[in-house]
Amino acid sequence: MLVAAAVLVAVPLNVPAAQARSYTSAQEMDGMPNPMVEYQSVAEAAQAAGYYPLSLSELTGYQAEHIYVIAGDLIDIRYARIRNDNAKLLVRTAPANLMQDDDISGIYGATWKKVTMRGVPVSIAEVKDENGMTTNYAAHWAVGDYLFAVQFEGISYTAFMHALLDGPVDLSVNYFTKIEHRSMDDDTIPY
Repeated sequence: MLVAAAVLVAVPLNVPAAQARSYTSAQEMDGMPNPMVEYQSVAEAAQAAGYYPLSLSELTGYQAEHIYVIAGDLIDIRYARIRNDNAKLLVRTAPANLMQDDDISGIYGATWKKVTMRGVPVSIAEVKDENGMTTNYAAHWAVGDYLFAVQFEGISYTAFMHALLDGPVDLSVNYFTKIEHRSMDDDTIPY
């Protein structure tokens, strides 16, 4: 379970990017270029997109399997649980000013419910298959100048809510909140 062990991995953006792989199946099928380019590391994807995304260290129990930059600006990281129990996690980050909508989850047709976590409005949904069975849980929210979305597969609703609160939402609040500069004479706390 992704709980208190979640930490943000800080890697400098000036790491040279390795050769990126671009999936061409969509291009081969209809002549359209695929907007998803895969990178070998979060640092390489960050360098390509121009910002560092919300990401998880292996201390969380999840390991990055695929890292994409979509359309040059949205970073999509797909994790698998290290203990190999088929649990999966997708984390997306994008600058809010580059997106047309505040929902970057890529999930359509779900019923979103608003909750508040760590003072942040978060939309959550159960993702159902064609038979109406819940297969995944998803969430999307905004903090500072960034949009975030996650999708968990292979965990219960209770585990999803705990992992969401103590992992991605908490990390986004800790690392992406805009903090106003205050003078030493100002004794108010901005949070």
